Amino acid sequence: MNNCINCEEEFEGKYCNHCGQKATIGRITFHYIWHGILHFFTHAEKGFLFTSGQMLIAPGRTVKNFIDGKRRNYQPPVSYFLIWAGIYIVLLNGIDKLWGINEVINFGEYFGSEEGSKFFLRSFIFTGIFALIIPSFYLYIVITRGMYNYFESLAAMVFALGTVAFLQVIFIISAVLIYFIVGSSIQFQLSDPLRILYLGWFIFDFVKLLPLKGKIIRSVIVFILMFATFTILKLYVF
Repeated sequence: MNNCINCEEEFEGKYCNHCGQKATIGRITFHYIWHGILHFFTHAEKGFLFTSGQMLIAPGRTVKNFIDGKRRNYQPPVSYFLIWAGIYIVLLNGIDKLWGINEVINFGEYFGSEEGSKFFLRSFIFTGIFALIIPSFYLYIVITRGMYNYFESLAAMVFALGTVAFLQVIFIISAVLIYFIVGSSIQFQLSDPLRILYLGWFIFDFVKLLPLKGKIIRSVIVFILMFATFTILKLYVF
C-alpha cells in the first residue's frame, strides 16, 4: 500500500484511486519544464499545431468537422483563439518595450492616435471577443440558421479570429526580420489584405460544404457585413 502525496489516501498500483495522481512523482527539472511546453504546443487538447495548419489550408472542413462532432484531433476554439491572441499580444508588447511603439511596426494613424495604438495593444483579446459576437450573428442569420445554432456559429468565428491572430503573429515576425535586415519599419496597414483575404477564404470554404442555395451571394453578404463591423470597431472603438 502507498500513501498518496497529493490527498494522503492509501492506494495500490501506479495511480491513486482517489485523486488520480501518479504513485511516483519526480523532481521539477529543465526536462520537466521543456516537456510541458512541448507537450502543450504539440499534443495538448489533441492538436494545437494540427488545428492551426488545417485552419489555414481547409478552414471550412476543419470548422464543420468540429461542429459536427469530429473533435478528437482539434484544439477547442476558445483555447485556440486565446493562445494565438496571447502570443500576438506578447510579441506586440515585446516590440514596444524593446524598440518603441512605431519603430518596427508603424501604426501611423491606423488607430487614430498613439493612445489608440496603446489601447489596442492592451486590450486585443477583450476587443476581439467583442468583435466575435456580431459577426457570429451575421453568420448565423445569413448562412447557418436551420443547420447550426448561434453558439455553434460563434465557435466557427472563434476559430476564424484565432487564425487571424495566427496570421498577425506571422506578420510581426516578418516585420522584425525586415527591421533587422534593412533597418526600417513596416506599415501596419500592410497586414489588412492578409486578414481580409483570409476571412473571405474562410467564409467561402465553410459555406461551400453546406446544403444551401445562393452560396456565393450569402458568402458575399456575410463578408461585407463583417468588413463593415471591423471597420466601425477600428474607427470608433480603438
